[in-house]
Amino acid sequence: MADKSRILIADDNQPNRELLEAYLAGVDCEVEHAVDGQDTLVKVKSYRPDLILLDVMMPNLDGYVAAEQLRMLRELKNTLMLVLNNHGLYGLHMNLQQLRYVFEVARNGLNVSEAAAALHTSQPGVSKQIRLLEEELGVDVFV
Repeated sequence: MADKSRILIADDNQPNRELLEAYLAGVDCEVEHAVDGQDTLVKVKSYRPDLILLDVMMPNLDGYVAAEQLRMLRELKNTLMLVLNNHGLYGLHMNLQQLRYVFEVARNGLNVSEAAAALHTSQPGVSKQIRLLEEELGVDVFV
C-alpha cells in the first residue's frame, strides 16, 4: 500500500483553510497547514507535500514570492502548486472531483492513464476535468 499523499494548505485565513480541507474530506491524504508564506517555506522542508494550495495574499511573505522561492527548491520539483486568492476561492466552482483528478495525476507522476485507472474512470474524462479547471482558473495546471 502506498503512503498517503500529503497536502499543504497555506492561507492566513482560518475559514479558508477549513473550506479547502472540507473539499479534501473524501480524499485519502494527510493535510498540514501553514499560516503565511514564511511558515510555508519552513513546513515544506520537513513535511514534503505532494500538493501545495497557496493563498496569494498572506502576511510576512505573500503567495507569489513564496511560490517563486518554493520552485527553486530541488526537493519540490515534483510538487504541484495551486495558487489561489480569496476572491477565486469563494467564486471558484472547482469541485472536489476536479481537485481529486489533479491530485491523482500528480501522485501518478503526471501519467493521466494511471491516474484514470486509480480513479476508476477514463483518461479522456480526467483530461476533460483538468481542462475545465484550467479554463476556470485561467492558468495551465501542469506546466
